Amino acid sequence: MTGQRANGDYQTPMGLAQQVCAYLANVRMVRPTAVLEPTCGVGHLLEASFIFEASQYLGVELNDDYVRQANDSIGAYSRVRIVQGDILTTDVRALLGSAESVLILGNPPWVNRATRGALGAAQCATLSARSLGLRGIDAMTGASNFDLSLPIMLKLAQDFRDCSAVMAMLCKTSTARALLCELKSQDIPFARCALLEFDAKKLFGVNTGACLLVLDLGGAGANGCELYHLDQPTQLVGRLEYVNGTLRPHGATSSLSALCESTPGSCSMPWRSGLKHDCAKVMELTEAGSGLWRNGLGEVVALEPDYVFPLVKSSHIKSPVLTSFRKAVLVPQRKLREDTAHLRSDAPLVWQYLVDHRSLLAARKSSIYRGAPEFSLFGLGDYSLARFKVALSGFYYEPRFALLADPAGRPVMLDDTCYFLPAPSFEVGYALMLLLNCMPVQEFLRSLTFADAKRPYTQKLLGRLDVAKVAARLSVTELVSCEARLGLKPRLSAADYQALRAWLGV
Repeated sequence: MTGQRANGDYQTPMGLAQQVCAYLANVRMVRPTAVLEPTCGVGHLLEASFIFEASQYLGVELNDDYVRQANDSIGAYSRVRIVQGDILTTDVRALLGSAESVLILGNPPWVNRATRGALGAAQCATLSARSLGLRGIDAMTGASNFDLSLPIMLKLAQDFRDCSAVMAMLCKTSTARALLCELKSQDIPFARCALLEFDAKKLFGVNTGACLLVLDLGGAGANGCELYHLDQPTQLVGRLEYVNGTLRPHGATSSLSALCESTPGSCSMPWRSGLKHDCAKVMELTEAGSGLWRNGLGEVVALEPDYVFPLVKSSHIKSPVLTSFRKAVLVPQRKLREDTAHLRSDAPLVWQYLVDHRSLLAARKSSIYRGAPEFSLFGLGDYSLARFKVALSGFYYEPRFALLADPAGRPVMLDDTCYFLPAPSFEVGYALMLLLNCMPVQEFLRSLTFADAKRPYTQKLLGRLDVAKVAARLSVTELVSCEARLGLKPRLSAADYQALRAWLGV
């Protein structure tokens, strides 16, 4: 089962394959002269597509066992070819020759790069974050943790962008939306798009949003997609439109956008992500007595206090004001790529602790640590040392913002699943927290994301929010109402809100 999970290997049930092909033939009226199944596995979709009576059928599969099984079951048909190869490097256009109309019918891997790496599976050499336009730090961190199906579908769309082709792919709903955004950002046109959801738990045993994504390539005109359910494929349930780099429900946010959305080229406040260390058993601590800390290995150690900070993780952000913290984190650096060798003399307890756990830290798999000073963290900057922060979790659909303030005056650190804005004072941070929790901001942010997204909120998405514009238009009365709705004792003053506005340049 681990091997199946590592490869995202969920073979298409024959019943589902037949349902998909019946929809394409009878509802979408697809009439291909050639059918291509990338990552074809044992070939169920290819076999179900025989109803199209195409001139040729081509399956491409990397796994030699599946190639043998597919050849045993359908390879004897004269119009069928099963080719062993990597779909990312195979020239399928050349293999299909001069086919007039192509149906690309598939079920590519349902696994992301992080899961594949954590399970020890070899990465495909041709899979690159740079193929999705990621550069620098984004290419090495969370932004690059896309499903393996995404570059596969993107390559196929690029390969067939100038011919009459329909692409029909079973995938996670979040991956389908990501693909549509990539197609728009890379100016790859499509004439029509439909997204038909189905129950992946029932059919594949995986608890995730899933759909059949159907794209008409070789034409232009679509700026979003229609939404259906696969069991009722003619009943339209909604539409998504592509606006300013994201997909959103059609026509849902015009008034909120006027109030909250940053305009192209404007300078919105930069959201920061928390610390990335990838070694919680060593770097994350709980208090074990005066000056003592217990790590995730159960060890109790003494460390110089200047290098131990309160820590907030996504699951901790439940209250609008956090002033007590049950976890801490060891931070051996003050800025990105700072040499840690000075700890030998400046903090000998911290140095010895890190040396004692050198093997665990050296085993961190992310390429972000290659070439960095020993024991490095990422997500560090002057902003990390801000005493007051307003933060939210990237993992939860409800965008709950919390003010973090340690009574002892220590900067509170966050993990890399959280995002935050530093604040210059408690009062300004408190007013900022209320502003971000006001209903117009909450509704605007929810309109930009989807409940089934693994990480609904990212730095890029939060950058769509113009905090200064909101502060210029909302009154202090609306913040006082938010204060009451959050169950907080009244403390916001007009002077505090004016201080926030002045800090924002309003």
